[in-house]
Amino acid sequence: MNTTLENDTPSDKLEKGFWWALDQDVSELLAEIDQIFASGKIPTIEGEALDQFKLMFATIARRSPDASALPSPVDIGLKYQQKLKSYFQAHGIHGQPKHEDPVWLRQNGRSILAKAKASSPKMVIGALREYVVRWAVPEGKSSFILGSKSVYRAHGGGGSGHLDDPKTQLYWPISPKLALVLLRAPSTQFPMVSSLPTHQVRAWNQNICKTSYSCGSHSQALLRSLLNR
Repeated sequence: MNTTLENDTPSDKLEKGFWWALDQDVSELLAEIDQIFASGKIPTIEGEALDQFKLMFATIARRSPDASALPSPVDIGLKYQQKLKSYFQAHGIHGQPKHEDPVWLRQNGRSILAKAKASSPKMVIGALREYVVRWAVPEGKSSFILGSKSVYRAHGGGGSGHLDDPKTQLYWPISPKLALVLLRAPSTQFPMVSSLPTHQVRAWNQNICKTSYSCGSHSQALLRSLLNR
């Protein structure tokens, strides 16, 4: 999935050099967060650590876009091909860029997508400056399902869902009983740890099912109810 082309040769350099290191950092952070909650305390992330955390959060969000919004690698390769042709024509370069071989287009499209996901999302990071970190736990026996997309977007009160919308919330279920939340709200309006009612947990779970390639849960009955099976 994160294979790139280096001189037209498939390479796993990005996967091993970038994503592997990020996955290690994420797994260590989540384990530390889990230990803090298990001890009865609440994690606090401030200053430079908060900036680094938001960068990690934004990168994880870009890693797995909405399944419904993801263009195919071939389509990306074709768009790149068209840009090359336009460049050749505009600069009087004779000949054609790489032939439109479907295999090459697919490989090139995947390479472009992989590099884009690993690049620094400056606009997203800028928008997240106004966001604060909070935590959410499901009420009673409710639990979060975990999806392949990791980070999800919700917006209460009918907002647009864009990052500059004050009603937007970004949530990342990191265990069946805990979700990390980023939202634009003064700290006095949203407690550090919120208990989510069952209907809201279900709404979040339904969104996870809708926008993920795959999802999982410790409860087979919960998954079946969400998938109507």
